[in-house]
Amino acid sequence: MVMSNNRVGHITMNSYFKTAEEINQLFQTAFDALEQQGYAAAAPLFEDAFRHDPYRLQAHYKLALYFAAINHTAYFRHHFFVCWNIDATYKEKITTDNIVVNALGNALIAEIVAAKKLKSQWSRRHFISINTAEYNCRLIFKPEQKKAIAAVYASLDDSVTKYFKKHKINDEPSDLFEEHLQPDFEKIDYFWLEHSEPLPLTGFVDCAPETLYTTLQRLSEYLDNNVRFLVTSEEDNFVDEMIILNGAFHLYRHQAGEFYYHQEAYFETIVNSYPEDRMLRSWLCHEYQKAVLYASRDVTKELNNAMRLSTPEDPWMPYILGKLALNKKDKETALKYFKEAAAKTSYNFEICCDIAAFFYDNGMIGEAEQCYDRIIEQDPLCLIALNIKSLIRFEQKDYNAAIEAAEQSISADPNHYHPYYVLARIYNKQGRSKDALQMVKKVLSLDPLKRYLILNEPDLAGLKEKVRSL
Repeated sequence: MVMSNNRVGHITMNSYFKTAEEINQLFQTAFDALEQQGYAAAAPLFEDAFRHDPYRLQAHYKLALYFAAINHTAYFRHHFFVCWNIDATYKEKITTDNIVVNALGNALIAEIVAAKKLKSQWSRRHFISINTAEYNCRLIFKPEQKKAIAAVYASLDDSVTKYFKKHKINDEPSDLFEEHLQPDFEKIDYFWLEHSEPLPLTGFVDCAPETLYTTLQRLSEYLDNNVRFLVTSEEDNFVDEMIILNGAFHLYRHQAGEFYYHQEAYFETIVNSYPEDRMLRSWLCHEYQKAVLYASRDVTKELNNAMRLSTPEDPWMPYILGKLALNKKDKETALKYFKEAAAKTSYNFEICCDIAAFFYDNGMIGEAEQCYDRIIEQDPLCLIALNIKSLIRFEQKDYNAAIEAAEQSISADPNHYHPYYVLARIYNKQGRSKDALQMVKKVLSLDPLKRYLILNEPDLAGLKEKVRSL
């Protein structure tokens, strides 16, 4: 099934996803087998059911009671802890249940409860967008649902909120001090899913995966965009594929293997089985491309795989071939591939920026400007593009256009020194020394370390003495 959304394009939901009714039937079949034939017969049925809904509270609750009744402490503990992590009220509900108390006894129950703290360290989750047009996994709020989202956020503890980075309009993150205050969700537009804080020495963070996924379920109905992403961790032998589609949350657990090369081989089979899933194909292709781009070993196999999966509109393939040519000091071949990548209709910020910088550094100002214009077209408030655009115009002595680009950059971020630095040079060239000095003062107020840059700038030579006195 393919659904479209004006925020992210097409979302493909492959047939391994089941409807709610089908998943309910899988669990019912598993519980019927458990009652009639015991757990040995029911185990593969539960494995299949939990692949579609790994954190179904009532299923874990019933299994916790079942394993308590037959005195299987390890299995009881697993299901009990899952219930507790999803809904803290289940701690008391299960530990005071007559079946549990009679089977395990209060002493063992107390021991299991005390042991939960030792079991409360989980490997950090990583979110990977399958939509290669999106850099990150973004959960965009419905404007009218911001109060509801604020209520969900307020109910979470710190271990969970660390995964939900708050962003404002135009990709502006929350100010540092805002992260430690009660957030004003009227000024926030989306969450960016990641965990960017330094990893503790243990390599783990204190957030149960079921708590994290339950939060995503709670948020899904309040979101304005459709998203599709993978969730991985270093310790798991599975990869969770998640789709939020028209406010509904869907999850499928891929038994993809523990190691990266196992997962690549697994997803090759999925791509082959679902050739119409262009999004997953593009994602897998990009995984191979990243391996080529960042590896320090022979990557012939990954390069061949990437070229096999690449599509004609993909800008990454010629870009990577250009980077490989540059590594071999073959600038002419690199230029050919970079021009090909720049001509692709499919836009990518990282590629555009890198190719634009290459063009600029090699004196190809017109080509560089075309790339920066394309970036500004996609993001009118992109500081990098606006700053360099103003610099290009300045070097071309088109001062009016340079001033316009610098002023746009200031509108995007009034606290970045660069546009004021360009304006100081322009004003000084135009004989407007007072205005130039005001811009210099602004630069130094924002970044005092730029004093050396200004004192050694030939275009500001006439202001040296005044700058030294500031």
